[in-house]
Order: sequence, then structure tokens, then C-alpha cells
Amino acid sequence: MQEATEHKTPVTTLGPLETRLMDVAWNARRSLSVQDVVDRLGGANYKTVMTVLNRLVEKEMLKRELDGRAYRYSPALEREAFLRTAADGLVRGYIEAFGGDAASHLADAAGAAAPQPADPAPRRTLPVAYRLYHPPASRRGPLVVAAAGALAAALFILSKRRKR
Repeated sequence: MQEATEHKTPVTTLGPLETRLMDVAWNARRSLSVQDVVDRLGGANYKTVMTVLNRLVEKEMLKRELDGRAYRYSPALEREAFLRTAADGLVRGYIEAFGGDAASHLADAAGAAAPQPADPAPRRTLPVAYRLYHPPASRRGPLVVAAAGALAAALFILSKRRKR
């Protein structure tokens, strides 16, 4: 008799501490111990970091290997793969919640967010996706950055598809 395998829903959002821990893992050039992560965060609580790292393992965002008596953690997927998955999940969830017509509203919102030049001469402006992914520091929370970046990429793709 075969054992049923649980199909996990991909993680599309991270909490503030999860985001900070994933940033540490993504920026590291090697696997890290809990103490390595605590040191890189500038003195966060060891037990809290260990708990959240283990939750990220359960969410399949991190993998862990036993090294002597301590675990070492490394990303299970790259940052770009996570952002792509998050964008797909956010857009899919929006469309599932509000129907197929919602896609055109997403594309309209992306188009409305783009600045319109005052004269016909082309100007060098930052793409919508970049501006959404890099909000002003006063509004930049870790979850906002991840979600906005994922949503901006999806909106950009939808706006291009709609123009065809």
C-alpha cells in the first residue's frame, strides 16, 4: 500500500523575521548555523531564530543538515525562484478570488502606475516593477518588498499579454 504524499502549497509570503532570515541565507555563500544567523542579524534571540529557521525548513524554504551536534541551514530555493512562485501565487489567488476579468484590472493598475511623459520625447523612467519592488525606505517592510516585487512582475507580464 502506497503512502499518501502531502502536496504542499508553495509559500507566497513571508513574515518580517522570516524575510530577514531568508535574506541572510540567500546572501550567505555557505550553509549557516543558528549562531551564524544570530551573529549576522546583530544579536537576535537565539531560540527565536532557531524556531523560525525550523519553521522555514517545514515550509521547504530552507534545508538543514546535521553537522556534528548542530544543524546548518541553506536555502532550498533561490530568491528569484521564490519571487516567481510568490508572483504566480498572488496573481492566481487574486484571479481565483475575483474571476477572470480581474486580470484586465491588474493590467490597468500596472499601466496607471507608470508615469506618463509630459512631452512626446522618450524619457528614461524606472519600470513599474522596479519602482514597486523598491518603495521609499519609509514604506519598505520586508513583506511589502517581497509581495510588491512579485506582484509587480506579474502585473508587468499581464499588461504585456493584454496589449497583444
